[in-house]
Order: sequence, then structure tokens, then C-alpha cells
Amino acid sequence: MKNQIKSLGNPHLKAKRFLFGKLIFCASIFALTILFQFWVDRQNTPGLSFGTSVSSANPLGAAKDKRDNAIDVNTADLKALSALPGIGQKLAESILKDREANGAYMKPADLLRVKGIGEKTLEKITPFLRFDALKK
Repeated sequence: MKNQIKSLGNPHLKAKRFLFGKLIFCASIFALTILFQFWVDRQNTPGLSFGTSVSSANPLGAAKDKRDNAIDVNTADLKALSALPGIGQKLAESILKDREANGAYMKPADLLRVKGIGEKTLEKITPFLRFDALKK
């Protein structure tokens, strides 16, 4: 009889092992979900892919403060504007619409009239901007 009870094992220990196994399984699923979301976000980021450094993914080049790599905000297309740091496709479309509706930009501060561009965004993109189209 004692051998039969011993062979059944401790039911409390079995329950603990079962719950621990469930916990490990749930934690693994959670971790895989987070990794998958990171991968999806990374795939949806234009200009970035695995194995690509940030400087080579930047279409404006690694030299951030050189004006020869800057774009003319008054002639730039959607692709060029959306390549600016902090400017996505929707904000680039807003810049184009504002430029058509209100005319050319004379100075960086004129971009503040575009909804979605604030002081911080303007500070980030100013080194990449030129206003040459008006000088010609």
C-alpha cells in the first residue's frame, strides 16, 4: 500500500510543477509576441532593415550639419520630406499641402504653420533644410 501511494507522488508537488510549466509557457508566448511586434515595427519603418546601419539608412547622409546635403523645402517632393528626422509620410503630405495653399517657405520658422510641426521637430529638421528656391 505504501508503495502505491509513493508511486502516485505528492499531488501538491505535481500541481506546483504544472503551474510552473504553465507560467513558463505563458512567459514564452509573451516574449515571442513582443519580439514579433518589434520585427513588424522594424519592417514598417521606411529606410531601416536588419543589417542596415542608421547612417546608411539616412538618405540625407551621415553628415547632418552640412548644407550641401540639405534639401530645399520649397522644391522637395514627398519622398525627400518624409526622409527628414521626425517627419513621416503624413506630415510630409501636410507640408506639401501647406506649401501649395500658403506659398513658399522663407525661413525655418515658417514651417511652424504646418499642424504637427512644433519647436522640437523644427529644431531637429532645421540642419537638413535649405530655402534656395527663392534666391533664384
